[in-house]
Amino acid sequence: MWRINFQYSDGGKIKVSSKGKITLEQAEKYYKDYGIHSDGGFYQESPYKNYKPEHLTKVIARLRKEAK
Repeated sequence: MWRINFQYSDGGKIKVSSKGKITLEQAEKYYKDYGIHSDGGFYQESPYKNYKPEHLTKVIARLRKEAK
């Protein structure tokens, strides 16, 4: 399970979550749809107390490297 939290300058927030592992396609889609006009989004895996939030652009870069 994982989640991505987006925060906007006007104080708005969006949380996207799902089960399983995040795919490159999912990460790129959520960044394009929600991340560009926000803080960029922070990705976190479950269990949340064991994993620190990571900026979504770093996750996308890592997934691109793994796809090669």
